[in-house]
Amino acid sequence: MSYRFPAPQLGKPNMKMRYLPRCYNDLYVPEDENGKKMNYTQNHDEYIRYIDWLAEYLYQTPIAFSERQKKIVKICNKEKPLHAAIWISDCCGDYLWEREYLENYAREKVKYDEIVKEEYELWKESLTGDNDIDESFDEVVTTQEEYESIKFDLKLEENIPACPNDLDIPYRGVLRTLVLRCRTKKERRDVIKTFYDNFNETASK
Repeated sequence: MSYRFPAPQLGKPNMKMRYLPRCYNDLYVPEDENGKKMNYTQNHDEYIRYIDWLAEYLYQTPIAFSERQKKIVKICNKEKPLHAAIWISDCCGDYLWEREYLENYAREKVKYDEIVKEEYELWKESLTGDNDIDESFDEVVTTQEEYESIKFDLKLEENIPACPNDLDIPYRGVLRTLVLRCRTKKERRDVIKTFYDNFNETASK
């Protein structure tokens, strides 16, 4: 490897998926009355305004999730919409830095075997000797499937000029399945706000 990126925090329990596949089949963001994209929020009022717009946009707009995202939808369908929104944002927030580390390696064309070697050394350093705390290497190592999925996502993003980095955009098709199960406008809004609020909290830890 040409240089070392920030090391991932390997192994977080009770998570079924670490790196959720992305999809970019809907990139629309409206402009406000001043001609500014609504997703460029600078204060709380603008943030809430985007949340409110997005909740209704997802409800009204037929946005499909991708074939690669079917597993996410299957998991979400077993949960209430609000709980599913928390789970998705937990995955995105908890593994934000680990994903960035793997994306950087993918851009550098680092081979999977090299990543496994580095993660093995990190795992050994993290061992405490307490079997109730320590996880096996198989539980924490990045899988080949995960790495290939991240590389696929990067190729998608490279083909989109000025690809937006808003959290909701790669998962709009999935989020739509949640808001469609909500009975009221308030519930739809609560699901999307929880999705963003929870991500902001988990990503900051």
